[in-house]
Amino acid sequence: MTASPRIAVIGGGSAVWTRNLLADLAADTRFDTASVSLMDIDEAKVDLLESWCRRYLGEQDSAIEVESTTDRARAISGADVVIVQISVGGNAARRIELDVPERHGVFQTVGDSVGPGGIIRAIRQGPALIEIADTVASEAPDALLVELTNPMAQLCRMLDIHGKTKHVGYCHGAYETLEILSSTLKTDHHAMDIRAWGVNHFLFMREVTLDGHDAWPLIHQHYEQLKALHPSIFDFWETFGEFPINNDRHPAEFVPYYLRAETDGGKKWGVSRILEDFLLDNYDQIVDQLKAQLESNDPIFHPPRNERLVEMIGAWLYGPGLTIHLNLPNSMPSGQPVISGLPEHAVIEAPALVDRATIVPIALERPLADPTRSLVARVTDVEELTAQAAYLRDAQLALGAMALDPLVPSTDSARLILRGLLEAQREWIPDWESMAPMRAGSSPD
Repeated sequence: MTASPRIAVIGGGSAVWTRNLLADLAADTRFDTASVSLMDIDEAKVDLLESWCRRYLGEQDSAIEVESTTDRARAISGADVVIVQISVGGNAARRIELDVPERHGVFQTVGDSVGPGGIIRAIRQGPALIEIADTVASEAPDALLVELTNPMAQLCRMLDIHGKTKHVGYCHGAYETLEILSSTLKTDHHAMDIRAWGVNHFLFMREVTLDGHDAWPLIHQHYEQLKALHPSIFDFWETFGEFPINNDRHPAEFVPYYLRAETDGGKKWGVSRILEDFLLDNYDQIVDQLKAQLESNDPIFHPPRNERLVEMIGAWLYGPGLTIHLNLPNSMPSGQPVISGLPEHAVIEAPALVDRATIVPIALERPLADPTRSLVARVTDVEELTAQAAYLRDAQLALGAMALDPLVPSTDSARLILRGLLEAQREWIPDWESMAPMRAGSSPD
């Protein structure tokens, strides 16, 4: 690997991810001579982020070089790592994928992984991701593509099907769990660690430590307090025998019990789309804050986020080895599954050892409890249908995925929601105009 790594950030106009990434890179001495190319189709946004990054890096006395461009090939050419953090349709599309299902009685708390929102996101974002993968294959064939975009499992599966890149998916959800737990346990989340297995946003904690010691007794000691704060998590644990992690609003979408009209869209269980609406409503304020920082003569205050993404990239390029949760196929180098009882092709999330251009997942020794495994197996089936539908642009497969999703109550609802989403997002999904395969009574080939 080069001594001066080149990192391409596709979707570099993100006011959140890009600033956090550059702050973390500046804090890691392995990247002192790195160059970062920010690419986005929105020239104004990416130029703004370039200006912010240059100012911030200068104040940190960092020698990291930053450029911005709207030319994807230019950004990716010669890159060692390509980070993909795109959002086709932006916040306007996000609101649609929450609002349309809700009009048909389907409530979502996030709508970015499964449910109607996850399905339409894969259909909308998948083609752009495949175009990016083709550019990586031609301009930087040895690069590692790090996929950050949701729905992560379905998009990583599309990259597997396409078969042209070295790639992996990274989500910070497992580590946000430590922040959530530590706030109640009154511990330093940096002193805690976690190991969990499952699929993205629906994985289950098997190991948790504090200062290297087993922290399960501490969780049991604060059981009632934690249960009062996270009722859906603890109800799942008591019912299905596994402890789901991530913010409560994510795992609630993977089962049909918590987000119903009779639960007031999940509010009975302490989950709803209120936080997602808040984030969408206030994104412009983040951009305004960024602009204000640039206009002010005061030093920019933006401490490192300590995302483990930069640690992972460092381990991939230089070592030493790092164990980190990643999204990758359910297969060990030996051919054995990482998680028994799930398909080999399924994209799972698990701890993996990253060390100098190798990534090896760590197998789950004790199988998931049978009730949980059954739920996860159904999720992987829906995710596979979704990935195939998005990759092949197949409305019939998309309808099947929608009808099988645990949040969708009927085939009629599946048709109405899918049709409504495709019509409302036509400007971002222009090649899905033919809905003939969704007519009742279509004959098989």
